[in-house]
Amino acid sequence: MTVPLLVLADVSRHYRGKGGLFRTGEAVLAVDGVDLELHPGETLGIVGESGSGKSTLGRLASGIERPSTGKVAFQGEPYAPIGSPAWRRQRRSVQVVFQNPSQALDPRLSITAQVRGAMDAHGLTGGKASAGSPAAILARVGLEGLGRRYPHQLSGGQLQRAVIARALSLSPDLIVCDEAVSALDVSVQAQILNLLQDLQAELGVAYLFISHDLGVVRHVSHRIAVMQHGRIVETGAAGDVFASPRDAYTQALIAALPAASPAARRARDARRRLELAKV
Repeated sequence: MTVPLLVLADVSRHYRGKGGLFRTGEAVLAVDGVDLELHPGETLGIVGESGSGKSTLGRLASGIERPSTGKVAFQGEPYAPIGSPAWRRQRRSVQVVFQNPSQALDPRLSITAQVRGAMDAHGLTGGKASAGSPAAILARVGLEGLGRRYPHQLSGGQLQRAVIARALSLSPDLIVCDEAVSALDVSVQAQILNLLQDLQAELGVAYLFISHDLGVVRHVSHRIAVMQHGRIVETGAAGDVFASPRDAYTQALIAALPAASPAARRARDARRRLELAKV
């Protein structure tokens, strides 16, 4: 068993809600007592409905936010104070790909300039210190010859590839994908998911893959954690979670997925009736 790359131990995060004129707002618990481990080269899918705390968990895992209670450790060390030089060094190894790539890119700069800017910010000049030159990185994600373009000149899928290229330029060990394909067309989603899997096979990068779409999570994940109301209600190997979901919430999510064929739907319904008969 490899040493975990990322460990969340009894992590909670609460926010202060809006209060009235003479009273303080009540605390809103976004993440509640979460325990998770992610190993090098692994994809851990985090799935749940909107408002379940997935994105907050992603920010905690990436060091963008600090937990209210509990501990987050990356490569065996807790995250340094946010904004400190030590924190910036850690954050080079943890990158985030968000849902809307157009908001993550500077409209005034070319794609090459943005990849090079990320490298310059961390003192990288290519070669052994990074993933290579901006041109080589862009070619790796399928944007060869497009580096001189500006964000408004790229499609949605190309923009997400550019964001992935910028993350790869820092040779991260972990990429947190927060709804990274949910804004894309289905055909483009498949292309980006295949790209992420190819990069993982080539570079050994780990993913924390956050999505409300259980079908997408099933496609890319080695393990899955199901989140509801800020808590992890079920974890397991992706195949096990889909074949024999234990928690009622997980069962409801899987039941809502469209079946590949009428025969597959009948087989799924038969398994569900058998499970209910055992209760």
